[in-house]
Amino acid sequence: MDIYQFISENISHIENPIVFEIGSHIGIDSEKISEIVGSKIYGFEPDPRNLEILTSKRSEFFHEISTLAISNNDGKSNFYLSSGTAPEEYEDEDMNRDWSASNSLKLPRKHLDLHQWCKFDWCIEVETIKLDTYCKNKNIDHIDFIWMDVQGAEDLVIEGMGDFKNNIRFIYTEYNNDDLYDGSPTLEKIVSMLGEGWSIEKVYENDVLLKNNNI
Repeated sequence: MDIYQFISENISHIENPIVFEIGSHIGIDSEKISEIVGSKIYGFEPDPRNLEILTSKRSEFFHEISTLAISNNDGKSNFYLSSGTAPEEYEDEDMNRDWSASNSLKLPRKHLDLHQWCKFDWCIEVETIKLDTYCKNKNIDHIDFIWMDVQGAEDLVIEGMGDFKNNIRFIYTEYNNDDLYDGSPTLEKIVSMLGEGWSIEKVYENDVLLKNNNI
């Protein structure tokens, strides 16, 4: 069962499901998720290049497209922008622009060696917010599903959840055990940080679906 089928079978039946996409990029997955669950989602994307595409082509799929970076503090942080030309060509023409899918709140490490075509020549300052702060501000008391692609900053997002992580049903996140970014958490650490009650539902190639068994 791929992740879209899982969403269809486990989230789409919920009336007005609350879905967050942390790291929306240019919205390819956003569009698919929104169409499957039959409602709009909450998106977060600090990269101005990606925001231009999201707002001009896929804004209809979002309750809100926030420029905030979800992290472990309410403040500001450096955000390292990726660039370069990918070696393969993608079906979506916007994926073939200057590469903007590897941005991170963390400095790249082994990523530089594994993908030498991908550069990190720019750094911008972005506003950050903890997930529990954002949900409190928006009067959101639970999240049914989180799609997370934050390039090695998974631990920062989880730290910023605080006790609100107990009100999240599922998290689907990319992970890597090879320190692609500075201090990027392993899968074991991600599960450990979520704590008691959380378990691995399914491991994909470089992604994992996590379930809160307390809900």
